[in-house]
Amino acid sequence: KMFLESDQVLFVSVHRYDKGTFYPGGPNASPECTGVGAGKGHSVNIAWPKGGAGDPEYILAVEQVVMPIAREYAPDLILISAGFDAAAGDPLGGCALTPRGYHAMVAALMQLAGGRIVLALEG
Repeated sequence: KMFLESDQVLFVSVHRYDKGTFYPGGPNASPECTGVGAGKGHSVNIAWPKGGAGDPEYILAVEQVVMPIAREYAPDLILISAGFDAAAGDPLGGCALTPRGYHAMVAALMQLAGGRIVLALEG
């Protein structure tokens, strides 16, 4: 939400949504929310309708949606705040992302911003 009105940051979130009932929930996590005011078009929500998304879905989302948008935006730095509710075996998230899937996504993102990337584990 802190970047919703900013055109200085490209915010991308790939998350379980369940019609807004799953964290982060609410209208700002909806695929229809793309930013507000000057920030319109600078928020990208890839929101899974239910649990079960795994490596194929996440990797396809990064390759087909995130990377083309990010290349056009040409960021100076990539910040990744990763939770593990998407990880296979997490009882809360109900998704199926494996270490191989996490690796594939990070490897793709390292092609941006001259490889300047910061990863933070949350949750």
